[in-house]
Amino acid sequence: MEAWSAARLAEILPFNAGMTWAPNAIWDPAIDKYLVFWTCNLKGDGWYIMKTYTSDFKTFGKMEKSLTGAGMDATIAFDKSSNMFCQHLE
Repeated sequence: MEAWSAARLAEILPFNAGMTWAPNAIWDPAIDKYLVFWTCNLKGDGWYIMKTYTSDFKTFGKMEKSLTGAGMDATIAFDKSSNMFCQHLE
C-alpha cells in the first residue's frame, strides 16, 4: 500500500480568482483522467464552476469555465446511460 505524500499547493487558478472552494474530482472514462472541479468567483467576471483534468493530481490541464453563473457547490456525476456528465447544483 502506498503512503500519502506531504501536502503541496497546485496553482491552477487565473490571476483574478477569488473565493475558491469545494474542490472535487470524478473519473472520466472517455479520456482516462480525473475531471477536477470547484466553485470560484472570478473578480469582475462572476461565479463559475471551474474544471481541469489530471491523471496524477500533480500535473493539471488547462483550467476552463464549466458552468456559468453558478454559486455555491455542484455535484457532478457520470450518467452511463447517456455517456455524459450531469451537474446538480446544491
